[in-house]
Amino acid sequence: MSSVAPLQNDWTLTEDILMDADKDIEEYSMDKNIHVKALGLIYKFSGILGITFKKHESNHRCTLSYWDLFINLVESVIYVISLLGSETMKISSRVTYTVYVYITLGQIIRICLIFNRGAIYSASGNLGKLLVRLKADSPVHFKAVIIQLGMFVVWIVCIAVMSMYFFATVEGHVNIKPFGYNVDISNTLTFDCFIRLCLVLSTVSTTSGISLALIICSNLYFASTSLLMTYGQGFSKITSADGMNKKRLVSFISAYRQIISCIGEIDAAVSGISLLLYATSVTCFFNMISIMLLDANIRSDVVILVQAALTFIMGLVIFFSLTNTGSPVISQYETLKSIITKNTENIFMEVSDTQIMIICNSLIQIVNNNYACFTGGGMFNINKGLLLTTAG
Repeated sequence: MSSVAPLQNDWTLTEDILMDADKDIEEYSMDKNIHVKALGLIYKFSGILGITFKKHESNHRCTLSYWDLFINLVESVIYVISLLGSETMKISSRVTYTVYVYITLGQIIRICLIFNRGAIYSASGNLGKLLVRLKADSPVHFKAVIIQLGMFVVWIVCIAVMSMYFFATVEGHVNIKPFGYNVDISNTLTFDCFIRLCLVLSTVSTTSGISLALIICSNLYFASTSLLMTYGQGFSKITSADGMNKKRLVSFISAYRQIISCIGEIDAAVSGISLLLYATSVTCFFNMISIMLLDANIRSDVVILVQAALTFIMGLVIFFSLTNTGSPVISQYETLKSIITKNTENIFMEVSDTQIMIICNSLIQIVNNNYACFTGGGMFNINKGLLLTTAG
C-alpha cells in the first residue's frame, strides 16, 4: 500500500492546492452563468462605504467604523451639554437621571457594536476572498442582490425621515430639546443643522451597518452552500475514477476545511453581535418601563404609549430569541461540523489507500446528504440578528 505524504495540519491553502482546486471547480461547476457576479456586486457596493476586501491585510479596516466613532463623539458632546442643562426638562429629576444612566449604557453598547461589526466585515471578507479564489458559483442572482441592497438604502432613508419628523413635529414643532439641549428649527445656522443631522444619523448608522454586514454574510452563506454541493460532486468524480488522484483529493479536503474555519469565524462574530443586540433591546425595554413607573404624567402621552407598545413587542422578540428557538438546526449544524472535522483528520497523515478511500466515501455521504445543514445554524443566527436589529 502506498501512502500519502504528511501535510501541514493547519489546512492553509498553498498555491499548488489552490491551483488544483481551481481546476476541479472549473470541471465540476454546476452553473457557470451566474459565477461570482453577485459577490462582485456586494464588494463594489461595500467599497462605496469604505469597506475594503483587498488582498493586503492592512486593508481590512473599514472607514465606516471611523464615521460611527465620530458620530459617537458628537453624541457624547451633546450628552455632556444636556447634563449641564438638565433643569430644562419637563419631567421629574428621578426620570432625568434614570434616562442618563440608560443613555450611558447604550453608548457603551453601541461602541462595542461598532468593533464587533468590524469583526464581521473582516470574517466575511476572509470567506469572500476564499470563495472567489476557489471560483465558487453563487446561487444568488444578480438582480436579487440589487433588490436587497436597494431595500437596504430605502430602509435607511425611511428611518432618517421618520426620525426627523419625530424630532421636529412630535417633540415640539419648533424646538428640538434632546435631554435639555435646545435646537431651534427656525434657526438656519449651519451648526444647528449639523447637530440635528448628527442626531438623526446616530440613530441609524450603527444598526444600518450591522444590517449590511448581515446581508453580506447571508449571501456568502448561500455561496458556501453552493460550493459544498460542488465539492460533493467533485468527491464522487474522484473516487469513481479508475485511478484516484490523492493530490486532488487532498486539495478538495484542504479547501473544505478552510471553508469550515471561515464559517466558524463568521459564526463567532455574528454571535457577539447578537449578544450586544440582546443587551440593546433589554436596555431600551427597561428604560421605557422605568420612565413610565417614575413619572405619572408620561403615562398619558400617546407617543410614549406607542413606544411602550413597541418595546413590549421587542420584549417578545427578546424572549423567543433567548429561549434558543431553532436549537435543533444549530444542533445539526454543530454535529455535522464535528463529524466532518473528525473524519478528515487522518487525511493529512500517512495512511493507506484503503483508509483514504473509506474516509473519502464517508465524506461524500456526509456532503451529499447534509450540505444544507452545514449553513443552517449560521443562517439562523443571521436571521435572528436581522430581526433583532429591525426591532431595535
